[in-house]
Amino acid sequence: MTNIKNKDADVLAIKLRNRLIALLQGNNISENEISLEDYQSSRCQLNYSVDWEFSCSQSQNGYAGNHHVSPHYGDDVNNYNIESTRRCTIAKSDKSIRGEFISSIAKQDGDGLFNSISSNTFYNFGGHSVHTGCNNCKQSGAVYCGACGGSGNQNCYSCAGRGKIYNSQSQREDLCYGCMGTGKMWCSGCGGKGWIHCNTCDGAGFFTWITTSEAIATPKIYFSFEVNFSKIELNNFLSITPVNQLSNIVSFSVGDCQDIGDSVWRVYYKAFTTIIEAGFKIKNNSFRVAAIGDSLTPFIKPHIFDYLFSVEIEKSKTLNAMRKVDYKISLEIFNLFKESRLLSGVVKSFLSKYPSNSKESIRYLRDAVFESCEGFISKESSSVLGLSIPKFIKCISPEYSKEAWNIYFLPVLILLFVVGAYSGLYGGGRVVLINGFSSSIIIPVLATLIAAPFAAAASSRRIAKIHAMTPKEFQVKSRHYRPIMLYMVLSVLMVYVGGYIGAVLK
Repeated sequence: MTNIKNKDADVLAIKLRNRLIALLQGNNISENEISLEDYQSSRCQLNYSVDWEFSCSQSQNGYAGNHHVSPHYGDDVNNYNIESTRRCTIAKSDKSIRGEFISSIAKQDGDGLFNSISSNTFYNFGGHSVHTGCNNCKQSGAVYCGACGGSGNQNCYSCAGRGKIYNSQSQREDLCYGCMGTGKMWCSGCGGKGWIHCNTCDGAGFFTWITTSEAIATPKIYFSFEVNFSKIELNNFLSITPVNQLSNIVSFSVGDCQDIGDSVWRVYYKAFTTIIEAGFKIKNNSFRVAAIGDSLTPFIKPHIFDYLFSVEIEKSKTLNAMRKVDYKISLEIFNLFKESRLLSGVVKSFLSKYPSNSKESIRYLRDAVFESCEGFISKESSSVLGLSIPKFIKCISPEYSKEAWNIYFLPVLILLFVVGAYSGLYGGGRVVLINGFSSSIIIPVLATLIAAPFAAAASSRRIAKIHAMTPKEFQVKSRHYRPIMLYMVLSVLMVYVGGYIGAVLK
């Protein structure tokens, strides 16, 4: 491959710089702080081959009774197994059944490569069946009754098999009318028959086994390329990029197709494109970026945002290490995020998708920062920045004020504890938890519902003052259902605990 030293290379370099400016601008950097230092460009040939490996997929299912399909082999298990093996052999090596599949791949031209991402079922043999006897019932459909051992009789429940019952009034043994003196009764398990329905085969005495066979084509993809520089980085990029995503980068054309043995068919694809590697001066640091294709998809991505967001990353580490979130640091980090185009976008997206903290929101943020930076940031730094977002949002724009709820509910909880203790002490030694269930639930629930509106109003007033310093697009809507549920549970618990302690002290 030859290096390009002409206007086309200049155009690619300027296009790459403009793309980098569009990504970086507004994130602690301006356009005039991004300069192109040097570059090199080269023609690139991508060679892909797909080995379609043909195999057979079989599934076997058993059914009680007769559910045979065609062909059916009666009870000839040997020929049934031979047919399974024959179908596998055909799926692997019979070229006559592959015609339609091969033709469809060839007609797709270069798109056939992009569709070579998963296995294809190209021929369905259908099913074939056989009957086998049930070993549990010896093919009779019935088994001996376990309750009576197959006799059909059981000892009489009234006389325990003696045939007589002691009469305490006459002080003698009288005839047992339950069994008429025989000491035996019909078995309730089998109705006196001595056998019961075989549950294993559902009374049929045999099973139908059906094997379904399909011919499967599984792709294995190999690639090579010809280029003058950035070979290792390009190899790493192509190794992790699914072929269906290459359609946005380059256009392939189909080449030769050939059989590689009985069970493998190989298709060759080829693409010609351009790669460029350029050095950029970003503020006071130098970075090298490389891209491929007309769309200039980067495959060398230095961690530029680790450098641009160095202050945000360090402060986020401090915040993430805190057990109790500090408002001053939270406000400082928020102001930094707000000034960054990408980070503020992540925060807004987070608030629109996950208005309250959850495990899903944490997982979302770990990827959102990385994706918004288009990979020009380390995984560690994107995780640090992402994890700090719910922490500072919770501080600078909380859903409710803990202080307001505590002020109103601490006296309520103390009062309910005293009520419970009084009930335990003077309620006849009866613990409220056991004997006063109705009142022990209703009283704390009513207390919570009475105090909650006042606490919620005070909480809303406090949050309004905090929101006055927070831009509207970053404000979290006030929600009070969590503290209501929390204090309702605590209120009931205080009555129970007080009642128990009062009963113990008594």
